[in-house]
Amino acid sequence: MKRTTKMSIVAAILIAATMLVNAAFLNSYGTVETTATVSQSILVDDNDYDSPVTDSFAVTGGCTVCRSHWIRNRACIDGTVSLGTGVSGSPGTGGSNGVTVTYMDSVHLENKNPSDWTILDGDNIEADVTFGLVGETFDYTLEATGLTESVEYALIYYADYEDRENNWGGDNPGAILGIFIAGEDGAISDGGSIDIDMDMPHVDDWNNAPPADYTQTPDGYNHKTGAKLWIVPTSDLTDGNKLPLIAWNPTTYLFETELIRYFNNDVNEITIPAGEFIDFVICYEFAIDIIPGTYTITTTVTPVTS
Repeated sequence: MKRTTKMSIVAAILIAATMLVNAAFLNSYGTVETTATVSQSILVDDNDYDSPVTDSFAVTGGCTVCRSHWIRNRACIDGTVSLGTGVSGSPGTGGSNGVTVTYMDSVHLENKNPSDWTILDGDNIEADVTFGLVGETFDYTLEATGLTESVEYALIYYADYEDRENNWGGDNPGAILGIFIAGEDGAISDGGSIDIDMDMPHVDDWNNAPPADYTQTPDGYNHKTGAKLWIVPTSDLTDGNKLPLIAWNPTTYLFETELIRYFNNDVNEITIPAGEFIDFVICYEFAIDIIPGTYTITTTVTPVTS
């Protein structure tokens, strides 16, 4: 047999073997085909993005109208959003002049029975703190009644340690937000603006994240996590004006009845923890000399992505 013929036969055998080898490999052992229907993570007043929240009211120039809303985070991770407001309409002004919009929240403080932490109702010993939800400074007003006349009190942010039963004092890191003297009938009507240079709650505060859960007994709050605001006599503070508390006289304190969140930034960004919601109030202030007409004020909740 000629050498060329032998080589042709060998080549044909190799090609056939190669074809057999290629035919022996599977392209796939199988597939998993999944269909996922995705729902929106963060809702405004429990409405999704294509169902805008609408409101309308009549108001006189020189007045302020406030409306309550909430932002709910249904995701498995924290979500950050920015709040932005635009004004349009009204004859002659282009819309923006004469309307000021602020984002607010509030918390009610009460005296409690330290044996079971139930609220002592009906004694008119209480306070309300109204504050800006987001800003470079913590701006607030305080209205209190039923305290001890002429006694000096402090409004404090009380931040817990993990071992909060034994390691107490509220300085993790906590903050003194203001100091006031109770007037006639134990009343305080005042406010302040303070740069605490941190969010409330601070990231180190045990109340900032699970396993903290204040929806359980004895508190029964709407929020699992957040910051505590208290009113305490300054005589129980370090040097009368600093944390930690150096004495424990809970029958003379006013305690939060709900946890709050404050965001220390100048870009109107707020973070809603996973599975939580944030209450807030949009306040619309109309200048006394505003041009009469119809104004459309739109607050947009925009995702902040890293």
